[in-house]
Amino acid sequence: VFGWEYELRFGSEPAYEAQRDESWWPRPEGSYEPCDPLEWALPMTKLLARLQSADLEQLLVVATELAGPDASTTLAGSAFVELAAPDIGKAVALERLAADLGLGAPEVVAFGDHRTDAGMIAWAGHGVAVANAHPSALEAADEVTASNDDDGVAIVLEHLLR
Repeated sequence: VFGWEYELRFGSEPAYEAQRDESWWPRPEGSYEPCDPLEWALPMTKLLARLQSADLEQLLVVATELAGPDASTTLAGSAFVELAAPDIGKAVALERLAADLGLGAPEVVAFGDHRTDAGMIAWAGHGVAVANAHPSALEAADEVTASNDDDGVAIVLEHLLR
């Protein structure tokens, strides 16, 4: 089943809504009414794919193979696979923002906890993952801090700002 994002609003097909659980992702305020995705007339900035009976890591492999070079794929949580235009992701956004601010990677600190953060963590001059992060985020990190439940980001920020 599919959901999608367009700018800051969310849309979905009725079958996606039937599986949606407020605990993994509440329906954002201002969302579009559920509809047939083939009848959607606006562009999508991100496509969300969910197969309730599938392991998400396996679904990601299949989505990546099917999309090929036409999309970037990732996981940002435990509910769905995200697909976006090629070369779109947090690392690209952070690199562009840093360039706009006149900063290079060595001057940037990035924090993350999931697969979707791994590229950004690796790109930054100092990449930090929280202790309970996805293995890909941990592998990309220069530093592993306490978990997000134990204020890991705050611990690093306090240290850096001293």
